[in-house]
Amino acid sequence: MSLKVAGDEIPRGQIWYDQLMREAYPGAVYYYATQPHRVCYVDLRNPKVILKKEKYCTTKAISVPSVAFPNFSRPIQVLKRGNMILAEVELQIKTIIQRFTGKRGPSEIRRMYPIKEDKTTFHQSSFTRFFFTTSV
Repeated sequence: MSLKVAGDEIPRGQIWYDQLMREAYPGAVYYYATQPHRVCYVDLRNPKVILKKEKYCTTKAISVPSVAFPNFSRPIQVLKRGNMILAEVELQIKTIIQRFTGKRGPSEIRRMYPIKEDKTTFHQSSFTRFFFTTSV
């Protein structure tokens, strides 16, 4: 995923999806080389993140507990010892951010998705990520 500053489309490096969920979700203040930028738009299809310069402040994502969906129909490996069964299976994890808080000095703001303000746009009710792994 590439980071770009709005207007001139100045490249600001690369970001991985797990870092995007922690630091550069829509509306977040993302620090690049100690400089704060507001995440105005996240395009997951292209993939890129559009930033604009921002005053110094911090944001924190408020996420709901992740949900795990195990696939027991096709286990990778199964071990049985007496009455105990141990299985490694494929697992789909769903991570959801529904809102975030921001803090500048003593004042705090709370924002929920969808959001459309101050050149920041995100139309969905949550910022969601699905990924696959295995689990025992």
